[in-house]
Amino acid sequence: MAQQRSFFRSLRGKVSLQMLLVSLIPILIVGVMVYLSMSSAEDKADGSLAEARTSLEEDTIGAGKAIQAWNLSVDLETWIAERIAEVRSWARNSSVVRAAQNLSDDDQNAWKFLGGETEGTPFYENAWLTDVDGNTIVEASIFDTGDKSKNPAMQKAKETGLCVGDVYLGSLGSVISQVYFVDVAVRVEDAMSGEVYGVVAGVVEFNPSTLGQRYAEKVPGCGVVIWDRFGNLITDSENTDRYNEEESKWTEIEAKVLEATTGTVEKIDGNYVITEDSIAGYASATNDDVNVRHPSYDGLGWMVMVEQPSDVAFAALESLEDLEDDLEANTNTMIYLLIAMIIAVVIVVPVLAFFLSRGITKPIAHLNDAAEKVSMGDLDVTVTVKSDDEIGDLAESFGRMVTAVKFLSEDED
Repeated sequence: MAQQRSFFRSLRGKVSLQMLLVSLIPILIVGVMVYLSMSSAEDKADGSLAEARTSLEEDTIGAGKAIQAWNLSVDLETWIAERIAEVRSWARNSSVVRAAQNLSDDDQNAWKFLGGETEGTPFYENAWLTDVDGNTIVEASIFDTGDKSKNPAMQKAKETGLCVGDVYLGSLGSVISQVYFVDVAVRVEDAMSGEVYGVVAGVVEFNPSTLGQRYAEKVPGCGVVIWDRFGNLITDSENTDRYNEEESKWTEIEAKVLEATTGTVEKIDGNYVITEDSIAGYASATNDDVNVRHPSYDGLGWMVMVEQPSDVAFAALESLEDLEDDLEANTNTMIYLLIAMIIAVVIVVPVLAFFLSRGITKPIAHLNDAAEKVSMGDLDVTVTVKSDDEIGDLAESFGRMVTAVKFLSEDED
């Protein structure tokens, strides 16, 4: 009988192990190469996506918000510059000049003229004319707005020729929505001699809520916040009543934007700030940045901020993030596929080897048994191995050997 061996020491075990190794080694080599290639591609893609994300955030979205803020700021400066041009035209009106010269017969004409300029317009609440001492000569409104001699805009206009005063909240505003005012004062003087006769002013009015909503319509999907040059809130399109708060509480991004406020009229080119929750562009134009320019006037110095939530502003980045996720998913899928192939090979190859090796091991075992019988003196052994390969040749040689031994044995006898 053939000697019993462990599976791995048997020919069948060795054949199975060799087939397994022959099957696994190419798969492992190819799998490792593919994995390294995909990992390298993923790393390069991550780097490219990071650059693309940064470029999109800063050069496209951030710059876009900065441009929007700059355009609104220029629009705001243009709006006030147009009001200045209108008040300057009043200062050249003959009725206004004659009234400023204390020619009483022209007071009525000046009153009619200023009333006609302010009546029916959404820009002016009032207009007034004073002499050089600040005494009121003409006031278009029926309400007495007080002593003009103490008005800072009147005093500065008398000295420099033009003054745009600070923003103040109107005491005569609507109960539902209060109104802000800005005094635009221009010196009235003789065109030839330059002699100063007085000061004419237009009281420009604007509703903070309306201003914020109007500007927000120009940048759809964004909120607009405007501060004066001292950092006082003018309007917030997202919270139209916010300007009425006694003490404003700034958000993180608003606080960062306000750091650029200097308290003076200074040009701030369009820039942007990005936080985890929002992205905002901000800018502050001056009178030099608009078409309607006025000597000795710098500008309002108001800061305009255009804000948008990050999830809305960076929605375009979702496609890049999806691509990054797809690359990672493909790499993981390849790893899972490689593991599945290895498991399949480990299971299938030994089974196939086990059955395929029977064609080798069974004839050999039969020959081994026959050889054992011959060694025990049994020369009537017959070997019936049908195979057209080397094993068949071995069986035939074994059969001839047994016949020769039998013949020699009989010859001895």
